[in-house]
Amino acid sequence: MRAAVVISTDPSRPGLGAAQFVAGKPLIVRAIDAVRSCRWADVICVVSTEPEVLDLAHRAGAATVAGIAGHAEDVRSDHPAAVPLIQHALGSIRPVGDAMPEHVLWVSPSFPLVEPEDWEGAIDSVRETDIGWTFSAVEPGGAVWSQPTVDGAAAPVAAARGSQTSGRLLIDAAAFYAFRTDAISRDGPLFNAALPRVLARERALEVRTQADVQAAEYILRARERDRAVRQIPRPLGAIVFDFDGVFTDNRVVVFQDGREAAVCDRADGWGLGQLKKKLTAPILVLSTERNPIVRARCEKLRLECINDVPDKLPVLREWLANKQIDPAAVVYVGNDVNDLSCMSEVGCPVAVADAYPQVKAVARIVLSAAGGKGAVRELTELVVAALDLPGPDRTGVSMEAT
Repeated sequence: MRAAVVISTDPSRPGLGAAQFVAGKPLIVRAIDAVRSCRWADVICVVSTEPEVLDLAHRAGAATVAGIAGHAEDVRSDHPAAVPLIQHALGSIRPVGDAMPEHVLWVSPSFPLVEPEDWEGAIDSVRETDIGWTFSAVEPGGAVWSQPTVDGAAAPVAAARGSQTSGRLLIDAAAFYAFRTDAISRDGPLFNAALPRVLARERALEVRTQADVQAAEYILRARERDRAVRQIPRPLGAIVFDFDGVFTDNRVVVFQDGREAAVCDRADGWGLGQLKKKLTAPILVLSTERNPIVRARCEKLRLECINDVPDKLPVLREWLANKQIDPAAVVYVGNDVNDLSCMSEVGCPVAVADAYPQVKAVARIVLSAAGGKGAVRELTELVVAALDLPGPDRTGVSMEAT
């Protein structure tokens, strides 16, 4: 086993708890999902005294271990507070006779802005040196002063950042620690030497108050939007939309005489209008639906439409071939399992927020808006932002010879 990850809050640091929602997801689930992307995370274990946190972790696919009551009293002065939690977790999840992991990463879910590259860098540092552990660190923003003495005066401990002639002052952020397993089992002190993994101040935000929640949500949403924008192909060859569940909320209104109606979002039309001012690549609506609603809506939005097709993939391939467009340069937006073949064909599959899980699993972008409730508008805004990025001409080109 290469490495185990132990996720737990530190009871000595008060806060909102690991079940707190941030940007639509509990902190503990957000941490599990992020850690799972690390290349060496063989085992993920959550330690908590809270049944709600353990239940969330179990449903997210992590191993769970009931926490240690009053563990703070057992912490040695020369050990990080996480050490007893790690030792407890390893003793609980390691089957008899199984190999002990070579390395252990302890992660606090209260730091949702830490990136997987920070954790991977911490483990890599420990693996490449003889020093047994790494801690997350931040630089102070200015001078550091000692606690005022009895006369009310404070003395500087270190000068302002950048003015020191040798070394630099670092503060333990307590966001994560990486250890060699044998270092945790030593009888000697750990604090004699450690490798710092210095975090950008933004990533060291700890969620302890509702103000922290708001700040973290703002940054997370900005990050997610930036990542989505950068998934748009360069250059963009075409955009293809499903209709039901993308332009609509996937529901239908049936009148007494059998006629049907659907509800669309007017904001989608405005977004498409703004997009077409910049985009030269074609836009297609491809649907299996035979109801004339599809064609009527597309005519109003001045979109090319192919509907009433039993199998979308052959039609999509023929349409792209006729226009000599590389599928890798195509964005396809879908919501249901009948979109999977087309989504697997193109370079940038996109799912609406309420898409089926199988669809989200293959998507490179999952929109925050649901079908019929602004999903098309959100996609148009992402494409416009991508077109504004510096670099090669992104306005949309076909693969035709010039």
